[in-house]
Amino acid sequence: MKVAITGGAGFIGRHVVSALLKLKQVRAIKVLDSFDDQVHDSEAVDHFVAEFPGVKLRVGDVCNKSDVMWLIDQADVVIHLAAQTGTGQSMYEPVRYTHDNVLGTANLLQCLTESKRVLKKFILASSRSVYGEGQYEACGRCLTQPANVTLRSQQNMENGIFDPVCSKCGNTLKSAATRECCFKAPLSYYAETKLIQERQVSLYNKRLFEELVIFRFQNVYGEGQSLNNPYTGILAIFSTLAKANSEINIFEDGLESRDFVHVSDVASTIGSAIVCPGNTFDGIFNLGTGVAVSVIQVAESISKYFNSSSVLGISGDFRVGDIRHNYADVELLNSSGIKTGDFIPFDVGLLRFLESISNISSNTDGYIQSIAELKNAGMFISAKKH
Repeated sequence: MKVAITGGAGFIGRHVVSALLKLKQVRAIKVLDSFDDQVHDSEAVDHFVAEFPGVKLRVGDVCNKSDVMWLIDQADVVIHLAAQTGTGQSMYEPVRYTHDNVLGTANLLQCLTESKRVLKKFILASSRSVYGEGQYEACGRCLTQPANVTLRSQQNMENGIFDPVCSKCGNTLKSAATRECCFKAPLSYYAETKLIQERQVSLYNKRLFEELVIFRFQNVYGEGQSLNNPYTGILAIFSTLAKANSEINIFEDGLESRDFVHVSDVASTIGSAIVCPGNTFDGIFNLGTGVAVSVIQVAESISKYFNSSSVLGISGDFRVGDIRHNYADVELLNSSGIKTGDFIPFDVGLLRFLESISNISSNTDGYIQSIAELKNAGMFISAKKH
């Protein structure tokens, strides 16, 4: 089996390559990656080649026809990881996200069409962000079932009310595990591009690929995550600030939560999807742990590990388009043979991540710049104004 990977030199991509190299069914791997300097340092290409000497690498653009034609030549499976991923950044750089995420996917599909190849399998890395706020239980006071789209009003958030409330009685709603059938309501341009990608590839299912797998990643973390890219997630941001003993701004009230899944579990699941017999993996799957972890818990754990003097400031600040809670319903994934109960627990995975970055230098410049850009675009609301 020959596997082609877009974005295969990125954080998740490198772990996927490592996992695939351990599978006897995989005979060859080709990687196309742009080595975007927002994600990669100047020595990233040399490091990748040294780490994976048997993998064919091309530095190129998923929007470039010749690059993609090189990638898919003789491929049996395509794993599409390449994408811009900054939720906040996408709101003030929509052209960039349209180019890389939407047009990149369109170019990939066009090249497959022109090559007249039918892949055995196409795997798309999507995102939990397509759900927006995700699922909530019926109101505990009046038993009103939340509407398909659960939203938080900016006025409520400015007044320190961060949880979604019942539209009928105003009671605080309780989050529920989000199922794959949940109504899709993207709250950021990034999320919209991921939903568009899903629709793009679904139109070509059974025409360009025998099986289509769409994984909606939860919050992926782990060793190899960039500390200098301010759009890689709160673990990298909080770690950088804690190591510098800088104040850690905890948005909202710190009780917002996420489903953190270790990158090695993501990579092994993708590997399983490739080599599994029959149509066990054919469809849309949440890829997470099904366990919610609060942001304040993350910040406290990181600060404690580094013995940091950072002040954990629960500020009430918030970003427009952020969600409150989300954790995945993983029943469908488990029914396909993946045992999410065996996934790395967050406390263990976090320790592994923190140990891996203990001696890596980083700075807070990128984070400070990203907040300034959000403020300039009107996407960052400071509680101090209210």
